[in-house]
Amino acid sequence: MDDRIKFSRQQEKEVAKQLNGKVVTGSGNGDFNGGDVLLEDWFLECKTVISEKKSYAIKRSVLDKMMEQAFEQQKDKAALLFRFEPKGEDWVVLDIDTFENLLEEIKQLRRQINTKRLLGD
Repeated sequence: MDDRIKFSRQQEKEVAKQLNGKVVTGSGNGDFNGGDVLLEDWFLECKTVISEKKSYAIKRSVLDKMMEQAFEQQKDKAALLFRFEPKGEDWVVLDIDTFENLLEEIKQLRRQINTKRLLGD
């Protein structure tokens, strides 16, 4: 197994474990609808490198394909996760609408928590 495949599979497994997701069987082989890790309503595309990098180029075509595949798999949200080094931390790329929705959901949850505190629940 070459390093690219080894590090990609390692990243996918780590992301799935951390986010309680499922690694897509056969990801990267082109014979299916894409995605590396699936969550309940999230489609995650993982990208890694085989050696440490100071920068990472994100191609529009990768993001467009990710969004198309997320739609095909009926996932509401999609994110690109990438690393600057094979065993490094993951960084996440979201479109602004998804980010805005997440911020709004956080606000709503905080309001609910504060309301329950005020009501003594």
